[in-house]
Amino acid sequence: MMILLPLFGTVALVQPSSDPAREPTELMRAVPRDAVAAYFVDLSHGKPIRSTDAQPAWQTAAALADTAHSFGLLSALDDCTRAWVESLTALSTLLKYPHAVILLDAKAVPRPDEGHELDSLAAAVVIDVSLGGPGPFEHRIQHLLNLYANQENSSLTTTTGGGVTVTSVRHSGLRDWVRFTWGALGDRYVVTVGENAFEKIRATLASPESSLIGDPWFPSAYKSASGDSSLFVLHARFDRIRRVGDGEFSVKVDRVLRSLPFEGADRGIWTVARVGRAFRIGQFLHRGSRDHFSEIADTRFLKGLDGVIPEPAGGFAVFDGSHRALLEGLSAAYLAARSPVRRTSARQYWMGMEERTGVKIDNDIISRLGRRWIIHDHPPNVLGLPLIWTFLFQIDGDPEPIRNSVDRLFTGWQAQLVEVESTTRLNRDPDGLWYLSFGVNGPGLLVTDRWVVVSFSPEAVRENARRLSAVPQDLQTQSESKPDS
Repeated sequence: MMILLPLFGTVALVQPSSDPAREPTELMRAVPRDAVAAYFVDLSHGKPIRSTDAQPAWQTAAALADTAHSFGLLSALDDCTRAWVESLTALSTLLKYPHAVILLDAKAVPRPDEGHELDSLAAAVVIDVSLGGPGPFEHRIQHLLNLYANQENSSLTTTTGGGVTVTSVRHSGLRDWVRFTWGALGDRYVVTVGENAFEKIRATLASPESSLIGDPWFPSAYKSASGDSSLFVLHARFDRIRRVGDGEFSVKVDRVLRSLPFEGADRGIWTVARVGRAFRIGQFLHRGSRDHFSEIADTRFLKGLDGVIPEPAGGFAVFDGSHRALLEGLSAAYLAARSPVRRTSARQYWMGMEERTGVKIDNDIISRLGRRWIIHDHPPNVLGLPLIWTFLFQIDGDPEPIRNSVDRLFTGWQAQLVEVESTTRLNRDPDGLWYLSFGVNGPGLLVTDRWVVVSFSPEAVRENARRLSAVPQDLQTQSESKPDS
């Protein structure tokens, strides 16, 4: 059955997914119904990772980091850098397995500057190890214990009961609630932080009605949002997030929800599915007694954009919606989450930049963009991370006003960075390409005749600009493309 739905003020027609449906993930049974938020990842769609499968570049980088550590080559790194390296290697192991990351509870307390700070947290990672066993995770945890735990500052305890061995560690230099616990519960390997977090997951697994499986709303909403054919699913309880802090924190949460806009929603599900090279992103919100589904990215938004997606691209997503509404919403959400002092400071900075350059960002740049924008992964970056893919923003009409406004705005920003003696520099090449430089060059931005191109390096921006210039304009504005597969 086809469903009519609102999308950024338009009406979209959605066809049910043609992918074979899978049963809702068993990982749901580990997530308590009252958890604040949880996301599920299954990049393999339940298929075991074979040693012959091609791996992302960041997994290769993680393997190299492990090798470097075994030779003692990382000992000279500062603590922050080592923490990033260890996080990368842990992520490379985790993403090979279906898993859930769960925020069980948190508490935020007010600061003197009217902001809030984290006072306690309980969270868990639950990994389905039925296909590969817990060995890699036990190895990774032992590696971290060897690096960071010692008899003077750390307390390690192990208990066994009911066929389950559970290990916990505390560090005297950390807050009392920072207690890491891990162990295997059947085919699930569980790692938690926070008091009683492991016990909460174990009790939930023993009582399905207390999990998301037993939730009156979640299972059917999950299927309606095509969660059973998605690589990534996020579930958030806004009603629980409001209760993380005091009354002022709840007001701050409501301001953020209005900005996004999720006003009136008490919970939601977001899904990312893949069809061929394309990513489909959906949103399913529950407001009062009604549910609302909308598409955020879909292949049908490619209509009239033949040739824009590079043939070598391995993945892409096409979005349709108001750039102004999107950017205003994100900006308002960011400001709403800040303390009054920081909110005022941020506003004054950008108002000062607009006054200095004579450029009104909203009127002179954002309002001149078209509705559609694209993310794709060509050329590939070293780590293969989505956040440093290429972004293409469609221009509505004459590109020259946008180009002039960007040049004036960035010239002012360039001068301001010099004035404050920042180590970051903003550079402009003769072809009009702007890029940041802080030891490495990038990201960069270039206004072409039909697109604003943003990518992780000047070379990546230029390669995309060259490809776009070779696509006839009539193919980008008149033809109707077919969904890419």
